[in-house]
Amino acid sequence: MARPGPKILLDKHLDDRIVEILATDAMWAVCYQGEPVGMRELRWSPSMGRVMEYPKVSYANRGHCINLVEKLNSMFDTTDFTCEQLLAKQQIDTGIKVPYNVKNTLNITV
Repeated sequence: MARPGPKILLDKHLDDRIVEILATDAMWAVCYQGEPVGMRELRWSPSMGRVMEYPKVSYANRGHCINLVEKLNSMFDTTDFTCEQLLAKQQIDTGIKVPYNVKNTLNITV
């Protein structure tokens, strides 16, 4: 039997893609010694020099979080990384008063 599809709360059809906002029961975060963490990867590229990437460490799907926790625990030879459910909700004012428009924000000419 197939797994049920996600509940779609909103969708927006753009020129080259569809953006869907999906319902989730909870958010999950990678924690180190019980505290949520961020992650940064530094790489060197001959053409671009030093490149920094910031991989995701919070997920709407617990399985993705668990996979990263297992990878990090193996990489650092520890068991201090855990997958924790985020429970507290606090709404903040982003200061954005107009609808967000990607094309205008990035100055892309169409």
